[in-house]
Amino acid sequence: RGHAGSCRGPFRDVEMRKVRNPRIEAETRARNALFVPFVLSSNGALGARANAFLKQVFGFVKKEGRLGMRSSHPRRASTWSTTWFSTFWRQRISTAATATSAAFVDRVLRADQAAAFEGPRSRELHSRFP
Repeated sequence: RGHAGSCRGPFRDVEMRKVRNPRIEAETRARNALFVPFVLSSNGALGARANAFLKQVFGFVKKEGRLGMRSSHPRRASTWSTTWFSTFWRQRISTAATATSAAFVDRVLRADQAAAFEGPRSRELHSRFP
């Protein structure tokens, strides 16, 4: 199972915090809705409930006969790494998570660099370790 096992405990904890959040519980009840905590790591690894949700979506898409995306992407014109709906969306989610994480780190580094130019201790620099 590789490194995925090392994420299971923290993912489960975050999922439970979201499920037990009073604001989320109230909104879910008010809308008579089902809340699915979509937890993922900064590199796109999915939590168990997010993975189960995607499998349910992919099952629906497969049942509707739309799992393959080849008809809209002819081989000679396609540069996609996949033409399967499920693989495409897993890659897309992972890429979006990584890009968001990189943008956040860049923002922190730029703020720290600007603070360093402003003079000694104009504000506290970000610590890597809380």
